[in-house]
Amino acid sequence: MILSEEVVSMSRILTTGLDEVGLYRVPGSVSSVKALIAALNGDEEVDMDDDRWIDVNVVAGTFKSWLRELPDSILTEELYDKFILAAGVQDYEEKCYAIRHLVHQLPTGNFNLLQRIIQHLKR
Repeated sequence: MILSEEVVSMSRILTTGLDEVGLYRVPGSVSSVKALIAALNGDEEVDMDDDRWIDVNVVAGTFKSWLRELPDSILTEELYDKFILAAGVQDYEEKCYAIRHLVHQLPTGNFNLLQRIIQHLKR
């Protein structure tokens, strides 16, 4: 699935979903999510203001689906076990340092994507 810049920027989520309870926990309509995925994978430009995508949970569900379908982990297969070990460090300062160190070892594309996702979730 290819996500347009508008979907990646999560404009619908940012404009209408930040106050939504369970934004990423409550699923959108499965048929609507599949329809949005099909539209995004099509050749035409997708208008995210279309009433078919009015439910912010459909957009959130589409984004979650895109993340699940990535061919490779954002954290990379090579670093995954190290991230798991770092997450298990008990001392907060050491844990932050270890994770920060690993994040900076990610390939540029992975680092940029992770940064965008974290910035979005922080909002």
